[in-house]
Amino acid sequence: MKSKKAQVEVQFNWIYVSIAGAVILSIFVGIALKMNQNSKEQLASEAITYFDEIFTSVQASENTENEISLPGLDLEIESDNPICNHYSIEGTDRSQISIRFLPFFSPRIIKTRILSYALGWDMPFRVSYFIYMTSPGVAYVSVGNNAIRDELPEHLTVLEVNDASDLENENYDRIRFFTSEDPSSFNVDDTVEKNKFVSVIKINQEANEITYYKLKSGEFEEQDTTYYLDDTTLLAAIYADNVDSYNCNMAKAIERLHRFSTMLKNRASELRGADLLSLCSPDAYSQAESMLTQMEEATESTKMDASMVSQLKTIREQLSVLNKDLNKRSCPTVY
Repeated sequence: MKSKKAQVEVQFNWIYVSIAGAVILSIFVGIALKMNQNSKEQLASEAITYFDEIFTSVQASENTENEISLPGLDLEIESDNPICNHYSIEGTDRSQISIRFLPFFSPRIIKTRILSYALGWDMPFRVSYFIYMTSPGVAYVSVGNNAIRDELPEHLTVLEVNDASDLENENYDRIRFFTSEDPSSFNVDDTVEKNKFVSVIKINQEANEITYYKLKSGEFEEQDTTYYLDDTTLLAAIYADNVDSYNCNMAKAIERLHRFSTMLKNRASELRGADLLSLCSPDAYSQAESMLTQMEEATESTKMDASMVSQLKTIREQLSVLNKDLNKRSCPTVY
């Protein structure tokens, strides 16, 4: 009897130890998970603080390359048109953080490290700042001769090849080719074809036109065509996740341009009627008012097309010359 009783007690003790061990283990697992979540929340908070600094001090960071680590965190950018107005930190409750008025160009997902860059966009007056973000895992590949290659920040993963087939995939998260050649005839290495995120933008400099292509079943299929105005906007197209993301963020910039042109048109009108020095001819301000009226009308729609691009390029050049001439004569400038 004692032997059986002892066996029962031993079995009970083992059951007790097992249950107690499981409870203790679950507590430690819960603590570990909570610590990990808290760590992620802290990292997310630090990341958001960094972004806030970037967004609120873009003037100071213009033409400056910045970097931030994202250990265990992914940054997700809303890239669907017309809701490209938020970003989120995956795996945390940091979501739907507004970037409503800031043109923001990047892949949809950024991992490991964020590489940021900012440029001012002038038409010819300062309209906005463009924020460019990506990560070292994104390869930007120039096929053939492309002048824009020299405008890319040095911290990017930039490669140059004579032919798309010359590139081998070295575990890149994404691959973005840019070229002036026809991508429909491109062949790629098998290692590149296995990557799920391979795309091309074809640049037509004469027409200021860019066409997006996506790799599907070994071939590059055309997605859509849009337009750019200058190196600042072409760089935006190279960074942007897709044509919708590019167009959506450019719409923010065009909307600001429309508002600024209205404000400056009114300023030119006031200066035209003001009592100024004899050297400051009212005709100059009438010309400026006319140019800005044309710019205002050209940007009533925020969707870029060939006509808008042609008009804006002409107005920008003429307005810049006129404003410099006013400055030389010590007259009030339009901007």
